[in-house]
Amino acid sequence: GRNWFPAIYWVTYVLLIVLMVMNLVIAVILEGYEDGQARPEEEVIELCVRTWRTYDQDHTMTLPLAECLKFINEVVCRWYGDDLEAKRIASAFNNDSMAFHVKADFDLAKIPMKCAKTFTMNITEDGRVDFLDASRQALRFTISGREVTAQEDLKALEHALDDKDMQRLQKIEDKGKKKLRLVSQNTQDLTRTVSVVKLQRAFRKTRAKRGNNLKMEDVQSSGEEGANGGATRT
Repeated sequence: GRNWFPAIYWVTYVLLIVLMVMNLVIAVILEGYEDGQARPEEEVIELCVRTWRTYDQDHTMTLPLAECLKFINEVVCRWYGDDLEAKRIASAFNNDSMAFHVKADFDLAKIPMKCAKTFTMNITEDGRVDFLDASRQALRFTISGREVTAQEDLKALEHALDDKDMQRLQKIEDKGKKKLRLVSQNTQDLTRTVSVVKLQRAFRKTRAKRGNNLKMEDVQSSGEEGANGGATRT
């Protein structure tokens, strides 16, 4: 009889090769399509670079907190444009500006805690923010869009990272700081700093009120003693 095994083997071999080549072609096409698409993250970073140059004309790669907040505000407003609803969803913004007014002598206690919780940004002891932290915060606000829980999801993902991934991210960030010639400094979380300042301010007010009340009680008691002494003399 006729041996069908070589024919079966050859047909199977040709089909497998054809399928592999088709998958390779499809993968190349999809990869080229993804590379050709504009990524919003890259556009935001380019916008941050262009905007940062107008604020940091001395190229120190750091800004005072007040100027940094203005920088973030400008990036977000230019990114969203007329989409006021998307700006409002980001709790730190109210229509086309920050929900709190920023001046040169900016006071941290004036930041509402609802807005402060939306920030994941570190500040130095002298109240400055570097380019990486400021751009990262602007990127968080811009990519959240109309998703109310987007920033909470980002924080949850960060907390879910294991130690190895965190170390890798830290190494990448350190390399970026070296390229930008940023000097490593002791930093504090902005949200925690705002909460501490608010607590200190509230404690001082409470202590001042108690001091005033004690003074009033002393004045009243001394007045009563003087009145009682005058009555006894008469």
